[in-house]
Parts: sequence; structure tokens; C-alpha cells
Amino acid sequence: MWSGSAAREINSNRGQARVVAQVRSPHIHHFHHLIPLGPGAPALAREAIAQIEDLSNSTARSHAQLLVFDVLSHRVRASPAPCVEPIVLEILITALHLRVELIDGGAGPKPEPLSPRAPALDWDLQLVAQLAGSWGVRRDVENALWFELDIA
Repeated sequence: MWSGSAAREINSNRGQARVVAQVRSPHIHHFHHLIPLGPGAPALAREAIAQIEDLSNSTARSHAQLLVFDVLSHRVRASPAPCVEPIVLEILITALHLRVELIDGGAGPKPEPLSPRAPALDWDLQLVAQLAGSWGVRRDVENALWFELDIA
């Protein structure tokens, strides 16, 4: 079970990302961030990953930073109008994997769940397909793009 939690804020001159929850157990570390959607969102998400002390694999950290930056840059560019709901950045670290999930309130563009190696993917999804061990799109109440990176 979860053994503790903490909350803190990440401040930036480009905006503010709030860490809503930070939970640790002996085998799982979970971080939940709210990222305001706007021009500074990609940098805030990248910084949120940079500040995770529990991620010692520097390759996984840099790949995760690159992927959230590119995916959120595309999301900001594709947004038809200013969005008042923040993007939720979920980060889960286990002994073997780093899982990142970017969730919006359903108002953003709908990423197509194509084959992970399909040549018709947008550039940001091509990066996800190349760098992530697995990835996908979830559409239930909200839109979510997730990816996992091996850290072991």
C-alpha cells in the first residue's frame, strides 16, 4: 500500500505547475501534476520530470522530458482556443518502468490509436513510437496519451 504523501509546487517564470500528489511505497512512486495549458506547458512538464529525485536512470529521464515536451507542444499548437482546464501529468515509477500519462479534459485533439510504428503518425507520436517501450491512447471520459520507458 501507499506509505506516504507530500505536496509541493513547481514555480516557473512561464507559469505554474502544481504537484497535487506525490506518493511513495517501497516499489512504486506516483506523481500527479496539473499543468496549465498554454505556451509554457511543455517546459513545465519537462521541469516536473527533471525534479523527480526517484528516477536515477538518466536516459529514461531525458527521453521522458523530450516526449512530454514534444507531445505538449503539439497539443498547444493544435488547441483551437484557450483551454481553462489544465493538462494532468501522471508519472508512475516502478522498479522496471517509467510510465507517463498526459490527460486532458476531452476538449483537445483526438490522437489516433494507430499501430505504434505506423509511418502516418505525427512527428511527436513518431518520437513516442521510437523511444517508448510501449505507448497508447486512452479515451474514456478524457483523452489520454501514455507511454512507458524501461528503466531497469
